[in-house]
Amino acid sequence: MDISKYPVSSLLCRKKRRGMKKRILAIMLSAVMALTFVPTAAFAETSDGSGGGTTIDEIADQVNDPTNDPFNYRTRKTALKSGAARNYPEEYDLRDQDLVTPVKFQNPFGTCWGFAAIAAAESSILGSGDEVKGDFTADTLDLSEKHLVYFISQAINDPKNPQNGEGTHAENGVTLADQLNGGGVPFMATALFASGMGPVVEDDGTSGYTMQYRGKNGSKEYRMAGGQMVEYCYDDEDDWSLPEDWRYLQTFVLKESYMLPSPAISDTDTGEYTYNPDGTAAIKRMLMENRAVQIGFCADTSSPSQEAGDGIYISKNWAHYTYDATEYPNHAVTIVGWDDNYPKEKFVEGHNPRDDGAWLVKNSWGSEEEEFPNKGPGWGIENDQGEHTGYFWLSYYDKTINMPEALSFDRNHQSENEGYYIDAHDFMPVNDVEGATLEGETKMANVFKARECEMLEGVSCQTSVPGTK
Repeated sequence: MDISKYPVSSLLCRKKRRGMKKRILAIMLSAVMALTFVPTAAFAETSDGSGGGTTIDEIADQVNDPTNDPFNYRTRKTALKSGAARNYPEEYDLRDQDLVTPVKFQNPFGTCWGFAAIAAAESSILGSGDEVKGDFTADTLDLSEKHLVYFISQAINDPKNPQNGEGTHAENGVTLADQLNGGGVPFMATALFASGMGPVVEDDGTSGYTMQYRGKNGSKEYRMAGGQMVEYCYDDEDDWSLPEDWRYLQTFVLKESYMLPSPAISDTDTGEYTYNPDGTAAIKRMLMENRAVQIGFCADTSSPSQEAGDGIYISKNWAHYTYDATEYPNHAVTIVGWDDNYPKEKFVEGHNPRDDGAWLVKNSWGSEEEEFPNKGPGWGIENDQGEHTGYFWLSYYDKTINMPEALSFDRNHQSENEGYYIDAHDFMPVNDVEGATLEGETKMANVFKARECEMLEGVSCQTSVPGTK
C-alpha cells in the first residue's frame, strides 16, 4: 500500500501558509486496526467467515482504495453515514443550550489548533451531564490552552520517567515562542489527551497551580485604539514555560474521539471537489449530541488581522466560502451550530456557493463582547450593539473543510494520576492518522510492573475500517 499518495493536513495557524507535511501513524493491530480511540458509529462486526459477512480480503481491498481510507480526511466516504437519513432541524445553536464557553483570543501565538480543540472539549464536557461537568457552567468552565500547547511542544523532561526524552524536540536556537508559533492541527490535542495529559482547568482554586494563557510575569502587549494605547494580548517575550510535574494534571479524561467524514472531498491528483452530504450529516449528529466539532479549513488569513469588508473568501457579512479546491487548510476553528437557510447570496459576490446553508463557527480571534485578555480587535458577526462577536458563517460547501473531529470525556475523580497511559507511539504527538493493511496477524504488548494489586480499567483502540472485529 503506497501511503505516500494520500494527502494529510498541513500545520494550521502558521504566520504564512505552508505546504503539507506528512506524519504517519500506522502501528496496526490485526489486519486493519490502529491504536488510539474508536469512533462509535453504528458499525456492524466483521464476520469471521461464517454468515456471509465481509472477509479480511474484502476489507483489505476497501482500505487499498484511497477513497475508502477512513483516515484520509479529504477523501473519506465511509464512517457515520447512519446520520445522513435523520431529520435534523433547519437551525441549531449550542449556545441556546448554554453549551458554549466565551470566545477567546489566541494571540500572541499561532495556536488556533489548540484553541479549537479546547473549545470543542469544553462544549462536550458541558453537554455530558452533571456527573461529568459537575458544577461547571459555560461561564465558569475554562480549560487550559497553555497546558495543551506547551506540553505538546516539549519532550518529557524527567530522568525518573522511563519515557524520558520522548516527544517534540526543537533545533538549537529555536525559542519557546518559536515553538508555540509553529502551528499544528487539533488532532495533536487528541494525542496528548489520550496519553493522560490534560485537559485541565486553568485554575481550580485548590491545587496551587494556575495555567492561564500568559507568561509568568503577566507582561502585556499594547496597541493604539480610539486614540489611546490599550491592552491587546500577553507578551510573547515573557516566560511561557510550565513545570514538568504539571504535565500529567488532568481534570477530565478523554473517553472517545469521533473522527468524522468531511463534507469536502477532493481528488488527490486533480483537486476536483465533490460535496459529501454524509460529512454534513455527521457533523450535525455530533452537534445534536451536545458536542462541538473542531475542523481545519483555508481562511483568508491565519491570524486575527482580517479587516471588515470583502476578502478573497470572506464577505462583509462574515460569511466564508473557500471556492478553490486546491487550497489547503491554514486555520482551525470550532463548529457550534448551523442554519440550512443561510443565504448563499451573503457570501463573496461572484463566488457564491452552490446552495444555501452554513455552519456557525466559533473563532479564537477574540470578541468585543469580552474583556482583556479575550477582547478581540473587531472580527466576526456583529451583535445588536454593533460589537464583533468572534463568530462567523462557513458554507456547507466550503471546499477545504478538513479533519472534523468531536471529543467525549469522563470526569477524573482521582486526586492524583495513578494510571498508565500509552498511545500508539508512546508519547510522540502526531498530527494525522492513516490506515494500512498487513497480510498476517500482528501482535503487540505494553508490559508494566504493578506496584500492588491493581485494576485495568480500560483499553482503547481505533478501527481503520468500519465493522472491523
